[in-house]
Amino acid sequence: DAARGDVGRDKDADGAVVATTKTRQDGSYRFEGVELGRYKVRIQPAAGQQATASAVKDVAITRGQNVGGVDFGLATILNATTPPRRR
Repeated sequence: DAARGDVGRDKDADGAVVATTKTRQDGSYRFEGVELGRYKVRIQPAAGQQATASAVKDVAITRGQNVGGVDFGLATILNATTPPRRR
């Protein structure tokens, strides 16, 4: 499963989500049609994953700008194994 990203406007009083997307196989992602302004990009790790750093990044979009380098760290959660019972 891919992680999901949400873009929420920083200025909205209710913190409304204005766009969502999913990561591609290589981990990249893209939001289309987002207006100029300040946003918070949030990652929602897929089942079995957890964020290794902040899951929220601040982004400012200005005219004619493509924003890159807003990266998130994810790690796979390994199932803990229970040691065998001694008899």
